Amino acid sequence: MKGFMEFMESFGFREGPFIIAILCIMMLLVNFTGGIFSNIILALRGRPIVERPLVKRTSFHLFAGCEFFFISYIVYYHTFLTSGMVLAQAIFWNFFVMAAPLLAMFGAQITYLGFKKKIDKLKSGVDEDEEEEYEEEE
Repeated sequence: MKGFMEFMESFGFREGPFIIAILCIMMLLVNFTGGIFSNIILALRGRPIVERPLVKRTSFHLFAGCEFFFISYIVYYHTFLTSGMVLAQAIFWNFFVMAAPLLAMFGAQITYLGFKKKIDKLKSGVDEDEEEEYEEEE
């Protein structure tokens, strides 16, 4: 426990280091599991896969919501709980903000490799009529 407190204090976090650590770990886990489940859901759905733009994918919505919440907490923390931000804290926050989407992509690639045959089969099963129906629904 003392080592953890020294680690957080080395970045200048004296107010609520446990909340910061839990928030960062949860953000990374949510993005990683979101990436994992995005391809599992595609593979097990059983319907032909139609390519969708990035901003219409569930994994992107999860990422955007998580990043918005995290950046809101960073602004709250450095506006109301502390008097400002030091360089070490900026490096700490930037690492977690950039690591989250990388973990989401890593999780998606892991499950894509596991379900590659099924996903590719479902992607090739889409004919032009189904693509037009999907575009009309939007």
